Amino acid sequence: MRGVLMNCDEAREVLEEYRRGEVPPDAGLAVEAHLAACGACRGLREAHDALAGLVRGLPRTPAPPSLRRRILEGTGEQRRRFAWLRRPWVAAALAAAAVALILAPWLQFRSDVPGDPFERLLEAGVAEHTRILLQLQGLAAEVSDPASAFERVRSLTDVEIPRVFAGDEDLTLMSARPTMIANRKAAAVVLRDRAWFITTYFAVHGNDLPMPTRGRVQIDRYKPYMGQINGFNVIYWKQGEYAYLMVSDLDDPRSRQLFLKMRKAL
Repeated sequence: MRGVLMNCDEAREVLEEYRRGEVPPDAGLAVEAHLAACGACRGLREAHDALAGLVRGLPRTPAPPSLRRRILEGTGEQRRRFAWLRRPWVAAALAAAAVALILAPWLQFRSDVPGDPFERLLEAGVAEHTRILLQLQGLAAEVSDPASAFERVRSLTDVEIPRVFAGDEDLTLMSARPTMIANRKAAAVVLRDRAWFITTYFAVHGNDLPMPTRGRVQIDRYKPYMGQINGFNVIYWKQGEYAYLMVSDLDDPRSRQLFLKMRKAL
């Protein structure tokens, strides 16, 4: 460790242990110094805390006597089934929690160059999407006045939200909010489909953001970046003065279909 010189990769290697209070004092001070100066890593720390809180609050199903007996004898199966894992967005949040608790760093998408603005944007977008999933837990509310909500976000971020993000008969607008991702003001729009799969769109002023050459996929006549971070599909593209990031619980084919639908309507 290098004290206050700790970089993002080093901080994320011990972030989960730091959260649990399992790092030596000098390493803890180095992590604290880094978090004080790095908004992206602070966002990951907040996501860790939220996911850990979700896991602590999960219901505990007692094992039946026969299963307990087989486990104690060392020969039993250890399968557990939870009927409450039915909504896909809850399952996605719990999968993210498992990765956060088991692996460090919890993001599978790592930046080779600390500070790369494109990769930091992706990481921060997925962290924010995860927090949104947790905040939506148990809520069925939707935005009743999209125009008013979009104007409020514009007044705080200077980002215009396209009307297509207001939803339609297949997509329900759950939230429109100002946020910060990768130290940039952003508009976040949360949509759910009829099966309760959640997709978050982020829009930021992106004239200075790069469009990567790797990871590009052909979707109809468009060629956005597409990848997967922590179990979520992410699609990134630029249009006009804005860069858009789509983070979705949908599988690959349906993520592509939704991207194409929204991209054509922009």
